[in-house]
Amino acid sequence: MQGRGFGQAGGDGLRLAARALFPAAAVILGACLVASPERAADTLSCQGKIYFLVKSIPEADFDYPLIEGIDSLPVPYPEGGVYQIGDIPTTAGKFTIHKFIAVYSGSSSRGGPADFHDLLAVKTDGQNRIQDAFQYTLEWADTPSLDLNRMQGAGLIMREGICVRELRLANARDNKEAGEDGVLHLRAGDAGSFRRPAGGLQEKPGCKQT
Repeated sequence: MQGRGFGQAGGDGLRLAARALFPAAAVILGACLVASPERAADTLSCQGKIYFLVKSIPEADFDYPLIEGIDSLPVPYPEGGVYQIGDIPTTAGKFTIHKFIAVYSGSSSRGGPADFHDLLAVKTDGQNRIQDAFQYTLEWADTPSLDLNRMQGAGLIMREGICVRELRLANARDNKEAGEDGVLHLRAGDAGSFRRPAGGLQEKPGCKQT
């Protein structure tokens, strides 16, 4: 899905989504970073959404069996979450998993505008080389694997301003190119600026981006 907008409402959505996903995170995006996202975009050559770092997990790896069986995970996942699939499963390992959130405006399948949240999880090794990555739209409520994208690129180094298109994301189910772009923003701040969203499991039968 291609991003369209990222205004002040998007900034609020980023805080809510990050707090819902990672309430106890030690490395979380601060409010100061979402005040003027357009200014950050002006300094970068990529197009589309801005992915802000919300958490880095050392000594971790993707939980590939759970990811491969994402359509069979009990929902909500994780338990007690507000989305059908609210995180990319991880486990202990020898890598670092960096999780990013992009907030953008789109149209829901029920009609009308809505804010959507794309989660991008990136695995790096000790030399900061990107080994793997997955992307998922949190509001997606159809079969999860239909919206799960996986990195097809290689030879990338994690850095500020890396373009998402360099990851060459493709659907994990049929390897069809997702056509995703955007930029990674690596700065992070204090978890205290986030609030947990009210309400229970969000139920949307999928979404389309305009």
